Amino acid sequence: MGSRNTRGSRREVEQNPDEPRSDPSVIEDADSDDNESDLVSVLAFLLRSGQARLVRATTEGGSGIHIIHGMSSSDSDDDEDFDGDFAYHDGKAASPPVDPNPNTLVVDQSVFKQDTLLSSGQLLGGQNICSRLHMRESSLYNRPNFTSGDKAAASANYIPNNKETKAQFLQKLFCGQYSSDGTVFLSACQDQNIRLYDTTLGQFKEFRNIVARDVGWSIIDTDLSPDQQYLIYSSWSDYIHLCNIYGDYETHAALCLNPDDSRFCAFSIKFSHDNKEILAGANDAAIYVYDRGSNQRTLRVHGHEDDVNTVAFADDSSHILFSGADDGLCKVWDRRQISETCPCPVGVLAGHSDGITHIDPRGDGRHLITNSKDQTIKLWDMRKFSAEEGICRYIYSGCSTGTVVIYDALTGKITSRLSGHRSAVRDVSWHPYQKEIVSTSWDGTLGLWRYKRPHDDDEDDKEEEEDSESKQQSMGPCRRSIRLRNLLHL
Repeated sequence: MGSRNTRGSRREVEQNPDEPRSDPSVIEDADSDDNESDLVSVLAFLLRSGQARLVRATTEGGSGIHIIHGMSSSDSDDDEDFDGDFAYHDGKAASPPVDPNPNTLVVDQSVFKQDTLLSSGQLLGGQNICSRLHMRESSLYNRPNFTSGDKAAASANYIPNNKETKAQFLQKLFCGQYSSDGTVFLSACQDQNIRLYDTTLGQFKEFRNIVARDVGWSIIDTDLSPDQQYLIYSSWSDYIHLCNIYGDYETHAALCLNPDDSRFCAFSIKFSHDNKEILAGANDAAIYVYDRGSNQRTLRVHGHEDDVNTVAFADDSSHILFSGADDGLCKVWDRRQISETCPCPVGVLAGHSDGITHIDPRGDGRHLITNSKDQTIKLWDMRKFSAEEGICRYIYSGCSTGTVVIYDALTGKITSRLSGHRSAVRDVSWHPYQKEIVSTSWDGTLGLWRYKRPHDDDEDDKEEEEDSESKQQSMGPCRRSIRLRNLLHL
């Protein structure tokens, strides 16, 4: 290495007294420059390989950037001290402010409310399940079966509230997602592993592990293809990687986006609904489209003034695209009009005071919600390009306090706050048709949330006591009891 050669040259100068001596300060400066160059190279390699990471933290000596190298079971707890604003320190993390009386005037006058009331079975008011059963059996419904709205109303009181830890790792979990039919769950961890779980018939069993390639710091985003045959992931790299989910063979293809910046990361990636294209938003303020048929990037649009954190397709047609960035804007794009020479959106949704972190379309081609760093979630009517509040029946979100927060779309109020993680919840996925939520946290755990009645805990304790008693009886008296009995009979 350079520093070793420099030290050798310095020894030669000292061993030859006849030659003029060099200025030692010049030699020391050269030695220092080479050492710094070596350190920069080593640090760059460690960061790119994921063996080290930079974390902003506030300590007693002030705030600064810390380098964390590797992770072991002994330092996993210490790592919580470097989570900065995201850590959940002994329950002292401050929760975001909550408006106790949200203004729902715009929602009350919208078509969105009527659609939501109809789909959630609330148009008939607050009828309980017994009333609905009576009306059905009395032929007052004029139909023999419950509608999807009736079923939704019956299950509305069974929101998941009990957490079961399904997996735990030494490093932070970044991504978690159910497949469209709920049979597969994907998780991505900072240890560079993507794990796939079989979730059929209520199980949660790992069936495939994929070691990610070309990872810098961590896997940043993932997505499952609509046909559930492939997954994609991104990191601090010029590539999006494509892998197969099933089969004895292995597909691990690198799809190059050919960015202009030397330091590049696709922060958000999405399959199109026909599986033919991949949409990406990146740190160079641009939106990318990759065509799987021709295996090349077909579109790059400089659409924002800052990092593009999230992208999404509006509906199954894949014609309308959404992008959200750190400039606080959500932009709407039409694939039939957009071009690299004319990067003009068909609409701009302005209303957030800070960067947008996530976009979730309703799928009706009209409504979408945006989550922002300004601690607000906004509902938008794309045809009006004006802000509203709420979404579907429930909105769910992860929080930096280690909780999962569930809101009522029509009232804007929090219906549940699920506490169970020790650090930030970075991703949340609700099963497509079961009352199950999986939370992905920086404390290294996957939490599966199901509904549990309050008195179920007492029943479980009673069952455990009965099992313990029956087990003790089947085992017979312990050796100490036998000895005491023998002594008493002496």
